[in-house]
Amino acid sequence: MSEPGQQAEELAEWARGLEEKAQRYGQLREQLGNTSITETSSDQAVRVTVDSNGVPTELTVTNNARRYSPEQITTRLNETMRRAHARLSEEVARLTESVVGDDEAANNILRSYRERFPEVDSAPEQTSTPRTEDMDLAVPDDYDDWNAPRHRR
Repeated sequence: MSEPGQQAEELAEWARGLEEKAQRYGQLREQLGNTSITETSSDQAVRVTVDSNGVPTELTVTNNARRYSPEQITTRLNETMRRAHARLSEEVARLTESVVGDDEAANNILRSYRERFPEVDSAPEQTSTPRTEDMDLAVPDDYDDWNAPRHRR
């Protein structure tokens, strides 16, 4: 049986360890709160940013998307968001490992992210040229943007 003084020292050491762990998890929470991931489609048609919870904070459709149908743009947005989510899961794993290391709570955090945001296939995203019937070819010559007429002088 250990001495009362030794037990007190063991309890104090255990309490210090818990305090240090709590501080590391506080640091992790802060770093995750400042984390966002941005992905852009390979054809630069769409850009998606997600926060540390995977919530989209930016969805941008660029002029490069003009050649695609709404369905093709939606597909690109969804593919790009899946890639952003997968990168988020990777970043959370990196942060968790570097800040708190390997323990049960950290593994639960990682498991939760991996379940919500699985890895994406390594196959390249679809970048095929849209079919002519998907395109609106009746754009007047005096338009240089979807809704902005050119000013003639």
